[in-house]
Amino acid sequence: MLRSARLRAGLSSRDAAEVIGCNRNTLLHLERADRAPSVALAERVAVVYRLTEDECAQLMSVARPGVGWSSPYSRTPHRRITNDRMRYRD
Repeated sequence: MLRSARLRAGLSSRDAAEVIGCNRNTLLHLERADRAPSVALAERVAVVYRLTEDECAQLMSVARPGVGWSSPYSRTPHRRITNDRMRYRD
């Protein structure tokens, strides 16, 4: 559904990713239903792809709230690299 909506909007996957502000691979995973989007990403996709009400409802039904660095749904804990030792710090 997402791929056909993107093509209907006249966007390549690269152009869509740039406008939405995410990685092209992320969009391709969403289009293949390999990954569920966050609510924020789903909202951006819906606007850029100009989804119909039914398509938007379908996308939002699989969207996961609160996914991000500090989310309990994320696979790895938030880490950042410290400059002094260039090692990961929890």
